Amino acid sequence: MHVTDIDRDSGRWSPQLSALPDTVVKTFNDAREVDDILRILQVSAEHDELEAAFRRLEQLFVVIPRYLEDSHVYTSILSTMAQMSTDLTLQEVGLDILHTFMLKSPVMEDKMKRKANLFIYLSRLLSENPKAYKIQAGALRLLARIIDYDHIRTQISHLRQWQHVLESVMNAIRHFHHDSQLLYSAVMILTYILRDNPDLQMQLAEKYTPLIMLLFKPHIQQTELVRHLLHVLWQTAHCEQARQYLALPVVTLMSEQITFWHSDVAIICECFSLLEKLCLYEKFAELLVDKDLLMRSVLPEMMSSSEDARIQLYGLRIFVLTADHLFRHVTFDDAATQWLKVIYLAMFKHMGRAEIQVILVASLVWSSPCFVDPIHTLCLGAILMHEKDEEVFTSACKAIYYLTADNEGLCKTLMFKNPHIAIIQGLRYHSSRPKAISAACRAIRGLCIFQYDHKNQIAHYDEDLLSLLLDIIRNFPNDPEVQSEIISTVACLADIDLFRHQCFVVNMHLRILEAMECFPGDEFLQEVAVEALAVLGGAASGSDILNSSGTIDKIIKCMKRFLSNGNLQKKGLCAIQILAEWQLVQSTVMCHELVSIIKSTMKNYPKSLIIQREAIVAIQILAEKGVDGDKRDQYSNMAEVLVDEDCHELLFQILEKHDEDQGLHDLASECLYVLGIEQDLKSRMLRAACSKGYIAGAECLIEVGADVNMGQGTETPLYQAVSNNNESMVAFLLQHGVRDVLTSLKLSLAENYHSITGMLLACIGQDKETGTVLWANLGLGNIRPEWILPTLYGQNRPHSSSITSKHFVAKIKHSELKRNHRLIYSPSDSRLEIFRPTGFRFPNGSVEDQSRNFRAIQEHHTATEGLSRRPNTMPRMRGRRLLGEGEVVVDDSSQLQPPSPAVLINDAPVFEPSEDEWEDWKQTTLTGANIPFSPSDPRRPSDPAKSQQIVPKLKGEHRCS
Repeated sequence: MHVTDIDRDSGRWSPQLSALPDTVVKTFNDAREVDDILRILQVSAEHDELEAAFRRLEQLFVVIPRYLEDSHVYTSILSTMAQMSTDLTLQEVGLDILHTFMLKSPVMEDKMKRKANLFIYLSRLLSENPKAYKIQAGALRLLARIIDYDHIRTQISHLRQWQHVLESVMNAIRHFHHDSQLLYSAVMILTYILRDNPDLQMQLAEKYTPLIMLLFKPHIQQTELVRHLLHVLWQTAHCEQARQYLALPVVTLMSEQITFWHSDVAIICECFSLLEKLCLYEKFAELLVDKDLLMRSVLPEMMSSSEDARIQLYGLRIFVLTADHLFRHVTFDDAATQWLKVIYLAMFKHMGRAEIQVILVASLVWSSPCFVDPIHTLCLGAILMHEKDEEVFTSACKAIYYLTADNEGLCKTLMFKNPHIAIIQGLRYHSSRPKAISAACRAIRGLCIFQYDHKNQIAHYDEDLLSLLLDIIRNFPNDPEVQSEIISTVACLADIDLFRHQCFVVNMHLRILEAMECFPGDEFLQEVAVEALAVLGGAASGSDILNSSGTIDKIIKCMKRFLSNGNLQKKGLCAIQILAEWQLVQSTVMCHELVSIIKSTMKNYPKSLIIQREAIVAIQILAEKGVDGDKRDQYSNMAEVLVDEDCHELLFQILEKHDEDQGLHDLASECLYVLGIEQDLKSRMLRAACSKGYIAGAECLIEVGADVNMGQGTETPLYQAVSNNNESMVAFLLQHGVRDVLTSLKLSLAENYHSITGMLLACIGQDKETGTVLWANLGLGNIRPEWILPTLYGQNRPHSSSITSKHFVAKIKHSELKRNHRLIYSPSDSRLEIFRPTGFRFPNGSVEDQSRNFRAIQEHHTATEGLSRRPNTMPRMRGRRLLGEGEVVVDDSSQLQPPSPAVLINDAPVFEPSEDEWEDWKQTTLTGANIPFSPSDPRRPSDPAKSQQIVPKLKGEHRCS
């Protein structure tokens, strides 16, 4: 029989069942039955009939799944459930069948997820039947399978149903928390809805944290459930505000869970990841340490699971986040030693895992300073194995920097393995990556800070190192951090004579000056640039080259811009000392600029004895450099400006206030000697002292040869004293043979200074032999009775030099002797510098010496615990520093003892190397540079035997080593 397509479409044709195979006939009959069941679902309202239909569809799904998938049978079931919503048994059966369809047919599951009204109906079931266990369990089971679908999540967001879902799920948990299967579905839903939803995370933490915590104990044996519960807490902890609600409950929970699940890697990883996330909350990190969870649970678990990379990774991150709190509460060495064992095992066993090496080398920052090898060598191993991995290289360099910068023993041990070779090679490979550049530069400085031998080794290893640094600073003209790190590294290595001279050959100094110009507001960059320029200025002809480039002008501007940064002011003063040459101060404008910044610094930091020392030395050197070396008979232009600006008064104040600091006294007295006697400006200084009424200073100056009759008319010392109505000063000057009295008399008459007028008249008209007074032709007018007594007794007033002035005179005269003795061995003429034996202020010694020095510094720290100091040699973060940190200060000048005449001036060396100064420089340097002394610095050793025997040919001795 021929059958056409038209016949088929018309419905008149039907197959001959007897002619088909039995299996086909059975399938055909099943399909017809499905169609009949679907018609029943549409028209019937009988519970038994509908339930039987549901059950039969479930059976037929096993036989003809494709037909049911194509028939959209799930739509009919869902529609029937909605119509019979009050029939709870039918709802339960329907939920079970839909779950079976989803479970066995991916096609059916995909179609059901796309069904928009499925979520709405499930949500309605949960809300309307809160205490119906089977409905809650079935609805949650289905919801857990569809809620991770993007279409469903979009629908929930559109309907603003997230909070409703959370409340429905938590309500089910509250009523049926004993059922692990229901809980598993509920927790899976929480996992999905909390993802990237800080509002829900906060709501869960604030309202439901106690309920979540109660679920762990009754289901302690349910591995998957516990793991997912921990994951829910981890997701909740992503919300910063939610962490405060989780902190205390989680600490208690973790103590139990880590102990119970110590052999289950998956759960331990969940525990550790939760702890890591919560440690971002500072109070939780502190709580973790206070409850001893870190040492009692986390550390042992890491030791027993050293082979598992994930546990090590999470555990070390926890350690890094809590180490600051940990070492405040427990003995540092004990805790550090235990953690170092863990770090060593992890670095050794997971050397090939770059992500683990990153956190491991970061962990080493907190290691014990006494634990030397072999663990720190593994940082070098990490660089060598992962040299092309920027993150590993950067982290390893940071660890090397922090570990070696304050640990001479470790630094020496590590340098035996030549880590600088790997670091420089890595720097060359990562020369286009700013973070790697900064870390590598710091690591280089950490290896050689205050270690001349190490600097020499690094500087001579690669002749192209300076070229590499120069290329980098050129390639990052707009990155102040890279510029700062390159400049700091140059400053650190510039102690080496060869390296320092190469800097001028390649014009590195111009790059530094350009950086100062480009980033005038970057305080960190400006400070490291000043350090670098001070070091470079110590090279032969270095000061001339730098001055020709306008260096001193940029340093002065920098100091003015950052007056509140005491460390920068101190370094600026050091740079001024080194760059001072006679050509520099021929300009009166420059002289006034220099004097202005020095005075400002001294007045802004009156309690910082270290800044006062540097300022005094700068004044003295500038005064001496103010005259060409071939014209020593001329007055110094700079010295005149210094006196005219009353700088000598600041020196007298130091002599008067800081009597207990002999070194500061010696510097101030020698500076006064240079200004007053060598430059022959003591008479000008006397006039200024008289103007200010400073009798002790005037007495001292007259004693050392100042002329009381200098000047004419209104420019005499006496006129200045009269103009201030200072009777004591006038009487003092009259006793020292003042000749020009008439000009001062006119002033006292005009101002009605009657007592002073009487003292002046006694010098003019009194005849001592006859006892008569002759005031004719003086134009006095009416004689006033107030003049008589001063006239008769003014000249006979007894006057004796004060104890203070005698002390000043003794200091200045003794400074002259010491200065002459020093210049015999160490003349200040820079032309002789090439022949002078050079030495370090704090020479490097043996390992035993260094150990002894370390103990001395530790004792010094103990003695000065009250002082504000930086916690580490090199700053860990960029940014503004507290002014005057690390400096020796006094609280108030009134607390000092008055000058004592019983203190005799001995012949002991005045400027001995000071642990305070050495420690101060360690605390305040940003580069590890060793700034040299100026050739004219009075603190240079005067005895050639005190200089090092084997030292590079540097222009000036170094301040620190």
